[in-house]
Amino acid sequence: MSLPARTLIHLIEGLIDHRPARSLRNVLVRANPNPTINPDISKCINEQLCTGLVGLFLQDRGWKPIQRPPHAKPTRLWEAYPEFELVFSEHSQRLLVDVIAQPILAADAQLSPLPPKTIGDEVVLFLTARLFVQAKLGEAIQHHNCFATSDLCRLAFPQYLPPQTSDWSLWGSPSGLCVIDALQPVLTTHLLRAEHQKIATTSDAIMTAIGTAQSQAAADFLSFVDRSNRRDLARCYLQTLDDLTQTFGRSDDWIRNLQPLESVADRARSAVAAGAILSTAETLTRWFNEARSVHFLDDDYNTNQILLSSWDGWLLDVCEAASERLRGLDPLHVASSH
Repeated sequence: MSLPARTLIHLIEGLIDHRPARSLRNVLVRANPNPTINPDISKCINEQLCTGLVGLFLQDRGWKPIQRPPHAKPTRLWEAYPEFELVFSEHSQRLLVDVIAQPILAADAQLSPLPPKTIGDEVVLFLTARLFVQAKLGEAIQHHNCFATSDLCRLAFPQYLPPQTSDWSLWGSPSGLCVIDALQPVLTTHLLRAEHQKIATTSDAIMTAIGTAQSQAAADFLSFVDRSNRRDLARCYLQTLDDLTQTFGRSDDWIRNLQPLESVADRARSAVAAGAILSTAETLTRWFNEARSVHFLDDDYNTNQILLSSWDGWLLDVCEAASERLRGLDPLHVASSH
């Protein structure tokens, strides 16, 4: 296998956690020989992606028997989604070639403008963005327009992308829901990373930009899982709230690093942005209470019972703690207290 082809395989290994992202940093910031995609290389790419992504998805939640609607009994990932299939179009191959063929931070660098055609393409795009973040090259996400088209990227990387509506229309299939289910721990990790980055900023403008993008992404994602009758897939937000409320005990922790703002309007706007993730507690609490009120003869009784059994003894405490922090970030209170 030629050196360019081996470099391409190393990149794929980085996407699926078989190679540390830091070891690929030098590859990502320089121009590398452009591999020729012949039929053999194309087949190798697809095989590496399929095998590697299945292994990635089976980590953590994948192999564990978990209650997943509409199944009454706990199921493993492959049992819950027997129709799961990943297909990759020319978009994925072109994207990967572009990533290694040019320095990703160069002013004239441009990743493939081809729109993703399949769930497989979307996963490759998302994992490429994740690799950039892991390699401490997250600014590349905002440099390349292809990531702004991704629903998953807008959800996980709001610190790099402007607010934009996500319709999640591609993700309602069994394969799409399977990917979102499998990626719950990954999504939680990056929701937390974005929130910590927002809390650490001293800039009102950055706080507002991240918070606005978080609010839009959360609203669109929660609406999607609600429409899909898969409210359990909002677990990534519940886990994020749990981690945040254990780490930050006071509302002021969210805005403590901001430079003092003279304008009352600016302080109020920053408070709203600071509480963007915390505000998801309201939706999660409402869903939990609605599930409690579903009767035995209702069509979605089993689905709601699964939600209750998964979240009971956890959700209400977490959401109350998040709501308590959010009340301390009331825009009028914050605006008048400085």
